[in-house]
Order: sequence, then structure tokens, then C-alpha cells
Amino acid sequence: MNKRITTLFLCLVTVAAMLVSAIPVFAETSAHPPVTFTIKADKTTASPGDTITYQAILGPVEKLQTGQFELVIPDELEYTGGSSPEGLKDKLNAEAASFTPTTKVFAFYGSGEYTSTGDTLLATFTCKVKAGIAAGKKPAVTVNTETDFFFADSEEKYYTTNYEPNNSAVTVAAAPKPATGITLNKSALTLTAGNSDTSLTATVTPSDSTDTVVWSTNKSDVATVDSATGKVTAVSAGEAIITAKAGTKTATCTVTVTCAHSSLRPVAEKASNCTEKGWDAYKKCDLCGKLFDMNGNPISEIPYRALNNDHDFNTSEWGYKGPDGHAHTCSRNAEHRDAVQAHTPDHEGGATYDYAVKCSVCNYVIEPQLEAGNIRIEVPFKLDVKKTGEMDPGKETFKFVVERFGAPVEYVLVQDTVETEGEKTYDGKFVFTISANQAGNLSEGFVIRQVKGNAEGWTYDETKFYATPMFADTYTNVAGWRFLKYDENAELDYNNPIEEIGFTNSYNAKKPATPPAPQKTESPKTGDSNMAGLWIALLFVSTASLTGTTLYSRKRRANNR
Repeated sequence: MNKRITTLFLCLVTVAAMLVSAIPVFAETSAHPPVTFTIKADKTTASPGDTITYQAILGPVEKLQTGQFELVIPDELEYTGGSSPEGLKDKLNAEAASFTPTTKVFAFYGSGEYTSTGDTLLATFTCKVKAGIAAGKKPAVTVNTETDFFFADSEEKYYTTNYEPNNSAVTVAAAPKPATGITLNKSALTLTAGNSDTSLTATVTPSDSTDTVVWSTNKSDVATVDSATGKVTAVSAGEAIITAKAGTKTATCTVTVTCAHSSLRPVAEKASNCTEKGWDAYKKCDLCGKLFDMNGNPISEIPYRALNNDHDFNTSEWGYKGPDGHAHTCSRNAEHRDAVQAHTPDHEGGATYDYAVKCSVCNYVIEPQLEAGNIRIEVPFKLDVKKTGEMDPGKETFKFVVERFGAPVEYVLVQDTVETEGEKTYDGKFVFTISANQAGNLSEGFVIRQVKGNAEGWTYDETKFYATPMFADTYTNVAGWRFLKYDENAELDYNNPIEEIGFTNSYNAKKPATPPAPQKTESPKTGDSNMAGLWIALLFVSTASLTGTTLYSRKRRANNR
């Protein structure tokens, strides 16, 4: 009997020892600050059928090594799944770290070095509110604190965990009751611009529908509406459709806005310039935007003034510098320029290998400095200006170009302009620089022509010329030129060269017709003018007869003596 008792005691001791050995070694409480564990829901209320998203979050922690929790889902909710965020295992420096959706258990085991001063998302999961759950219920997802719910540090000691089970509570709201219809108390409404109306109301069927009425307008420039209250405010004359919507149901009201134009605001006149149109003074209704003249008469548009030549030229610098000269540009539009002034070369002669030809006024490079291996080409030509009409030719500018010979499309190498004033022969000159390597191609020749203008009264010479430079030595110096007349439809006649290139432009304008002199108005007749002439003639004859008679009598007396 004693042997049996002794044996039974030894068994109990053995079992007790085994139970003690099964207790985790990290059973001590850590000296670290407590950690906070929270389950957060993405909403505070939900209706049956709604899905709720939860997050399991661990607060700031020092040297986290291991942890575990198991979700407890209340009866009002249906668990639909979950997972841990991607990369959590690496973030925690853990051998294993994951949320198992089937068991609803999160567990991890790491190195014990994870420290965070902020929150750490451990898992995300979803639940759906079951059908038929009464409104007012507040189900909360919790963790099973009776099983392994802990967080431990690298010293294998438990953290003190702050956990509030009710933080995840969500209030169940009544199930949605969609609207089956909506009506308005008015189908039409007339307002004066600037006034408001609050009489428009909507009735939703059924009366306990959970759908909210939302108001809108199709023309906010005519009438606006408060989206929540339905208050309509008239803006400007016209028609607008006000719509009330509850769920999928709608109802409309047509709002007609009139304007008494009681608030006409004067708009001061504005002067035009070269780029911006000004306007005459007018009035504008601040309520509807309609326009009126200063006498209050309606107008269809702003009374704009035409653009003019009110330029703002910057005379402190030459805004435009080009081959034809330099000019000042307008600060409002650089395309607007005053008269282009011809460049003034800073020295006589052309560019050399030592210096360029620049304008002494604007510093524009008229001819670039020659580079080693480059040559300077000058092609002279003449322009004769003839008077073929009744008017003397005045100041005019003509343009001439050099084109590559045989090019399939227009290919302008260089251009020149000649300014004329009156009948005279004027000198022109094409100047350009090419490399010695290109000179061989240039020896094939090029075409010289005048660009036909459109100046009134002028006839332009449309003759084309073919020019070939004759190089001395190698392609380094032009010793002379060979000029031919050029016709695209005929072969070049090399047997009949011409000495020089010349164009003749004629001015054939007629003098403006002299208006007829105004006819003199006859003075009112006071008598017969013909009779007056007759009397004057008779007086002249009588005087002559009397004079003759007197002379004859004197002569007779003298003879009688």
C-alpha cells in the first residue's frame, strides 16, 4: 500500500515538473515603456451589408522580438479576410511575420532589434455587417486575451500592453431605404435678378427613405441653388433648370430670371494703343451683365475703339537689328518698329581676316570677319529707275536675291535691297562669304533676280540673270564674272555674255484728275447788260467823231490864213 502511494506521488511530481517546463521562458515583464495595441475601424457607423475595414496597429516599441494575437469576430459581423502589409517581415527584421486569414492569427518572431517611434501596421482585415442586425448595435472586433496575446523584447520579456477592446466598435445604422419617387411643389418659378426664393420644396417617397435630397442647376450664370436647402438665387436674365435628386429619382423646376437693370455701373472709357483695343464709356448691369450706352440704351457689345499707332518705342536701344538696318521696337509688341535706318559701316571696305564690318550705330555685324580658308564674294548690279507716267517716282525700296542654280525648290543664298528716290541709275551689290571648299560648287553659277513687289504704279523688271565667278589661281580669289541672261525654258547662251547685270523699273502713275473749277453764280440782273454795252460803244464813236471834227476845223482855219 505504501509503495502505491509513493509511486503516485512521484508521478504527480513528474507531471508538475513537465508543466513548469512548458511555461515560456519570457514570462517576466519588460522594463521598457508599455506598448499600445489598437484595432481601428474605417468608419463609425455601418448599415447591414456594409463592409468595414480594420487595421491592427502597434504603437512605438523598443527592441521588439516576438508577438502574437488572435482576432475575435462578434456575431453581428461576418469576417471576410485579411493580410499583413507587404514587406512587414523585412521591416520587423523577422524570420516569420504574417497574418493567417483562416485562423485570424498574427504571429512573428524576429531578431529583437526592431525599434519604432511611430505606429506599425501589423494586419488589415475586413468584416461585413450581417443582414437583419438591429440598428443601435455596436459590435467590436477584439483579440483573444485568454490565449497567446503578447509582445516581447529581445531580452525575452513581455511588454506591458495597453489595449482597449471597444476602440473598434461600429454602430449599426438602419438599413438603407431607397427613394421610390420625388416631387416638387412648383414646376416653374419667376425671379428678378439679385433676388432669392426659399419656397421650393421636395417630397420624397417613402417618407422614411434614407436618401438625401440634393439640389443642382444647369446654368449657374442664370440661377444658383443651395445643394442642401434648395434656396434659389437669381443671377442674370435667362432660364435655368433646377433639379432635386434623391437616390436615382429626380424632379425639376424651370426658373425664369428677369432683370430690372437697377444697378447700372459706369465703365470709364479707355484709349486704344497699337496692340490693345480701348473702348468708349458704357454702362454694365451688375445683376445680369447686360451692356448699355451712357444714355441707358441697350447695346450688344462693348463699344471698342480701333487699334492705332500709339506705340511705346524704346529709344534707348535698337530692338531690331537685321540685314536691312536697325530700328526701335515697341514695348508692347516687338513686331512693331519705327522706320528702319540703314546701317552705317564702321569702316570702308569689306571684312578681312582681321576684323568684321559692323554698324557703328547698333553694332550689327554687316559682314562677318573672314575665317581662314574663307573667301568674300561681291556681285555688282545696277538698277535703273524710269519715269513712264505723268508722276515723278518717289522713294521706294526694291529687293533682289541670289538663288542656287538648278535647285529643285527656292534656295536663297543672299539678298540685297536698293532704296531709290527719283529717276536715276543706282548701284547694288550682293556680298556673302563662303569657304574655299564651297567655292567649287559656286563655280557652277547661280541665278540673280528681282523679287516682284506690289507697290502701286510700279512695273518691276522680271529678268533673270545667270552669274559665274571666274576664280584666279585656286578657289581663293574672284578675278571676274561671266553674266548671261537666264530663261528656265531655254539653254544658256554662253556665246552671248553680257557685261553687267541691270534691272529697269518704271513708274507709270498718272496725275490725279484736277477737279473742275466751281462755276460763278450770276449776279441778279438790274438792267439789260447788252444795252449798256451799246451805249458805251456809241459814246466811244461820238467822242471820236467830235475829236475828228475839231481837228478838221482847226486845219481849215490855218489854211485860210
